[in-house]
Amino acid sequence: MLNPEAYSILESSILLQINEGAGAWIKQVTGNIFEYSDPVKLSFNIASVPKQLRVESNLILNEDDVSRAHNICRGWQPEKWSLIEAVRILFNLTVIHKTDNAEDILFQIYQLTELNEQAAFLKGIPLYGKTEFFLNCSREAVRSNIRPLFEAIALFNPFPADNFSENEWNNMILKAISWNYQLQDIYGVATRDNIELAAMLYEYAKEQIGSKRPVSGNLWDYFSIYASENELPDLAALMKQLGDH
Repeated sequence: MLNPEAYSILESSILLQINEGAGAWIKQVTGNIFEYSDPVKLSFNIASVPKQLRVESNLILNEDDVSRAHNICRGWQPEKWSLIEAVRILFNLTVIHKTDNAEDILFQIYQLTELNEQAAFLKGIPLYGKTEFFLNCSREAVRSNIRPLFEAIALFNPFPADNFSENEWNNMILKAISWNYQLQDIYGVATRDNIELAAMLYEYAKEQIGSKRPVSGNLWDYFSIYASENELPDLAALMKQLGDH
């Protein structure tokens, strides 16, 4: 169920950053059922956001709104979104808020839109609702070899931490490490630590070192959680090798 306060925070923050003409256009799209209920029309509007806004910047929220956002949806970080992404997500939220067949519409929109627009769609998933459709979208994104789609779910997004199984979570973290992303950019990495993941990363580090390939220094942060665990043999020796790379 869409939280009306989340919609309000997003809409008000957007309108404060854009000119009157762009604001009128956004209100037209979100206020006219023919603009947001037709997937082809809405996908065109989503593609038109950069042209209508004519500004490239991050979404700016005041301190109160940042705090409210984090309280509405634990881990939601709209301040990490671009203004263009925020408007596209607002359009998706309008579909969820005002139509009875939102998932059918959003499925078609996702198929019709381009890569950057799909990435924005995925970043908004924590606000859309916990349904199998959105869970499958996020799973497909992290399995993808397309970095913007993977990043949209894996980085600064609370959805995986709240909804992925342990196996899905562990594989996402391993992929993020192998692609040299920073663990601190993954929401929930400290709360969903587990010995199985530590063992997976341990084996990965050994393979990398054995093949004389670089190993991310991120791994020390994760291994240190299990530094006293007997399940990870020769940890000290491995960490010394990591320190030498």
